[in-house]
Amino acid sequence: AAGPVTGPHTRGEALSALTRFLHDNLGPDADLVTGRLEKAKTQAEFAAAVERCADMLGAIRGQQKAQLFRDRAKAFAAAHLGG
Repeated sequence: AAGPVTGPHTRGEALSALTRFLHDNLGPDADLVTGRLEKAKTQAEFAAAVERCADMLGAIRGQQKAQLFRDRAKAFAAAHLGG
């Protein structure tokens, strides 16, 4: 039997999972916000991009989806951006 499902291990895999979540929930409109997320070099840039994405998610899919995205992004930042 397979072991427990684990999250992405590399920074690239984890970032792909975040952008996939946005595409799954926003469709092609996700392209309007994923670029800044993918290009963020600092924690501040990443946090600003996360909030922009979460705002869009909240407006279109509701605050529950927006918070889920924030939680996933926070886990990404902790694992891959040192905070």
